Amino acid sequence: MLNEFLQDLSSKAPFQSFPLHVGGYVLLAIGIAMTVCFGIMGCPDGTAAAIGGSSAALIVIGLALLMAFRTPDKVIPLKGVATVSLVLLLACVSGAIPYLAYGLAPMDAVFESVSGFTTTGITCIEDLESMPGSMLLWRSLTGWLGGIGFICVFTLFLTVFGLGGRYLFSSDLLSESRIFTNRMKTLAVRFAALYAAITLVEAVILTALGNSFLDSVCLSMSTASTTGFAVADDEVVSLDMASKAVIAVFMVIASTNLITTFTAVTKRSLQPFREDSELRYMLVWFAVVIVLLVILLSRAGYSFDGFDSFFDTLFYALSVATTTGFVADYVNWPETAVIFLSIVGLIGGCSNSATGGLKIHRLKLIAQVILGTVRLSTSPNAVYSIKDHGKDADSNVVYSSIIIAVLFLIIAAIGAGAISLLTNTMDFSSSIALSIASLSTVGSGLFELTAIELGPWIQLVLCLLMWIGRLEVIMAVLVLTPGFWKAWMMSGIRRIRNP
Repeated sequence: MLNEFLQDLSSKAPFQSFPLHVGGYVLLAIGIAMTVCFGIMGCPDGTAAAIGGSSAALIVIGLALLMAFRTPDKVIPLKGVATVSLVLLLACVSGAIPYLAYGLAPMDAVFESVSGFTTTGITCIEDLESMPGSMLLWRSLTGWLGGIGFICVFTLFLTVFGLGGRYLFSSDLLSESRIFTNRMKTLAVRFAALYAAITLVEAVILTALGNSFLDSVCLSMSTASTTGFAVADDEVVSLDMASKAVIAVFMVIASTNLITTFTAVTKRSLQPFREDSELRYMLVWFAVVIVLLVILLSRAGYSFDGFDSFFDTLFYALSVATTTGFVADYVNWPETAVIFLSIVGLIGGCSNSATGGLKIHRLKLIAQVILGTVRLSTSPNAVYSIKDHGKDADSNVVYSSIIIAVLFLIIAAIGAGAISLLTNTMDFSSSIALSIASLSTVGSGLFELTAIELGPWIQLVLCLLMWIGRLEVIMAVLVLTPGFWKAWMMSGIRRIRNP
């Protein structure tokens, strides 16, 4: 009913603007989420006026934008890229309002909001257990909204533009594409419903295992979105094994391609899971990570104190591999194991999931390129093809995968250099780990960041890395290129001359 109302509202808008139309939806969604969160849980002392007024303002501004601007039937991909990038920033700034009202410094508030909406999960709050339940719920809610927003954007919205494929490295960035068909809107709503259902199921199970309802909801939101926000200072260390097992299962589910899960649910069949080669590769990769981590710890003389200790090792390996990043106690772990997990965080899960990192799908294509090159070096007359979902892969998709991987490593190195220059409390290896954790949206799963004095400049660098990583690197690089905005301006001039 709400969707129909908003569609009817926008259809009567006198002006056309894709960025402002989408921005209206984002502000409206955040305003409603803020109202529901603090309306149910109550506002912290002395913040009711600020939070209540801000949420009302966001709703009013969002509705005003929807009433004034509608989406054109066709939009150039260039404008779509800019819209996604800028709207994420808009969400992060809007989401910082409750933190500001609660008393956090402006940079801390923005940092916490960026960490949530990018599903990274790094926190600058030291005493979580003293925070009101409403603030804990808001932290998890920002990550949850960021997770479903990312999935819908990359699964549906950018599919129209072909981002990551034929449009990325061609002049077609200026070609108009039809957008927002009724089928896309219906699928987006259904994906969101499935995402919410998965979250609810996990919350119910965790509550049944004896966890408080608030803790269960917050942990479920953080798991479904792979954010890794916790509700206690010791993260999930104090949870019982059954609760950790449930979270581990749902971390794997969150790392699975949501389209595969959606197809399996609608068909009531496990066949889509069996046919998903990327899922098989991911599960094998997770198993390899666990085995290698156990070997590294054993060779370093680390003793597993019973099955509980071994299970915790398995849990934290999955936590990093899925880029969820729940914090663990690595004090007694050898440095080689921590470095290994830092590298693991680069990979991530399946495409069309909320996980960060490079994604299994891209690495599978890159591996085929490498193997094919090796074969050609030994057999120059050999013929090979790169397969993607059983078909010959689009050359531009393969090309973009390689470019994204290279850019990812370059930006991670630049980020590490910037962090090491701005702090005297971390060595360079820790700076590299922190840069990778931010860019791949793993979060603080490898170290206790709250024990480090980050400072506003490092926070700014991390915010930029989280934003770049959540945009799959390439979109952020495009937006930060001067030629991108020149092309935007030229497209606007052409549109004025040829209405």
